[in-house]
Amino acid sequence: SAADALGNFEAGGSGRLEINNGQWGGFADFFFISLGNEANVGPRGNIPIEVGVDNFLWQVAGTYRVVNKEDFNLDLLAGARGYSLDVDVDIKPFTGPAGVLQFPGKFASRGISFTDPILGAKAAWKLSDKWGFDLYGDIGGFGAGSDFTYRLGAGLGYSISESVSVRGGYTVIDFDYRQGSGLGEIEYDTTMYGPTLGVGFKF
Repeated sequence: SAADALGNFEAGGSGRLEINNGQWGGFADFFFISLGNEANVGPRGNIPIEVGVDNFLWQVAGTYRVVNKEDFNLDLLAGARGYSLDVDVDIKPFTGPAGVLQFPGKFASRGISFTDPILGAKAAWKLSDKWGFDLYGDIGGFGAGSDFTYRLGAGLGYSISESVSVRGGYTVIDFDYRQGSGLGEIEYDTTMYGPTLGVGFKF
């Protein structure tokens, strides 16, 4: 089926850089994921198609700490999130039933990109000398790029040393995007979600 051509994970990655002085701070995130596959589609399964989808997301935000306690802190944040999507569809040459029709093949590529303002907050709890828990949430878009976007996340961290930690969590990012009208309208409503695992270094 056509879904088979989109179902294979090819590459992906993410990263974060964060700075703060105790009250003011900021961070930058990026996410990349590439999907693609080859499949035979159509009523007779004789149409070879190759589909590739590249997603890239970046985010920058400034933060201000409104609660700063020994075992809990709360930051408000404001910034921007950008998103780009590139889709490549390559229909290979094929021959119809009984060799009656011959299709020479066709390649098509389409991409969209936009940037949204975002507002949100993040909170962190110190559970012990080694363990910590954090929550994150933001909303944005407001028609500037997408109609609406949000991001939610939660994570559990463990400090290996004063400078190295590991963290596992879960993240959800959603976009509702529309551009143009009529036959030229582009509508892209998507939700990306999944577990995260990372290593942090403090300097």
